[in-house]
Amino acid sequence: MPELTTSDCKDELEPTEADTVAEIGNISLGAAATALSLLLDRKVTITTPRVSLTTAREFRTNFPVPCVVVSVHYLQGLSGDNVLIITENDAALIAGLMMGDATPPLAQKLDEISLSAVAEAMNQMMGSTATAMSDLFQRSIEISPPEVAHKDLAGEESKINGHLENERLVQISFSLHVEELLDSELIQLLPVDFARQMSAELMALFSAAYPTADAAPSRAEPTAEIAAASEVREQEIKSEPPAFSLQEKQVVTEVQGSVLHLDLIRDISVRVAGIFGRRTLTIKELLHLTGGAVVELDGQVADPVEILANGKLVARGEVVLVGENFGLKITEIVRP
Repeated sequence: MPELTTSDCKDELEPTEADTVAEIGNISLGAAATALSLLLDRKVTITTPRVSLTTAREFRTNFPVPCVVVSVHYLQGLSGDNVLIITENDAALIAGLMMGDATPPLAQKLDEISLSAVAEAMNQMMGSTATAMSDLFQRSIEISPPEVAHKDLAGEESKINGHLENERLVQISFSLHVEELLDSELIQLLPVDFARQMSAELMALFSAAYPTADAAPSRAEPTAEIAAASEVREQEIKSEPPAFSLQEKQVVTEVQGSVLHLDLIRDISVRVAGIFGRRTLTIKELLHLTGGAVVELDGQVADPVEILANGKLVARGEVVLVGENFGLKITEIVRP
């Protein structure tokens, strides 16, 4: 992996802005690492990011190796572009792990199937990133489907991303580890203006949630009118509450307890599913399935069927035949 040398970020980013951008990257790429870990069924860790400044030309000069470029455009909640870059060899290794190769070779090339596997991994990772960003910025954030391209950035004609070629860029570098199999570097590129926009908005959210002492309103001496009003309010608080008869108390309790009418939720759809068993397959095994193939499940025929409502286990039962249709007879209700 080539060592990247870029301009000092202090020239165009304040230290607070650089720290904020690093934290945004840390949170969003941390979610992406979790998604990749689930896909690979292996422990994936991403270290603390390193922030610096660069340009598209400068980055291509310092990164003259074939790589996979993942481009995403924010459609809602934020306005800007986000690019992830990983070397070809590391992307091929991830693809091999996804397709069931427990010990893939150290050096391999990306073919069409491997690139599709990497595209799916990046799709899952960027989806998790958008979810993490939505939680961080406290609003809905939507992204375009990731565009995954296999590129050799050594040539001048090869562009990282059409929207970033003439921009000053923030480079965020992460060390990516997949157990003992992969020790790589994942690079994120953002336009400086976009990075500043995110930093400013996040700092504004933080300031609103945790106002400083200077921002607290000054307390002036109460006037006679305010003091009089305070005395009246204090008298009202100290006064005895009105007495209710037993029947009146029951009516008050019923009114206060009727927060939600059941009629309002009767027409809400609930998706009910029965789970007969499960089986985990790798992408390689899925590609070998054909029509009529039998997939063995982990359950026995006599085992109870799990009944899920909107994906949550609510009961167990058994399969019954009702006329010409199959049904599920509930034998056990799952208690929370």
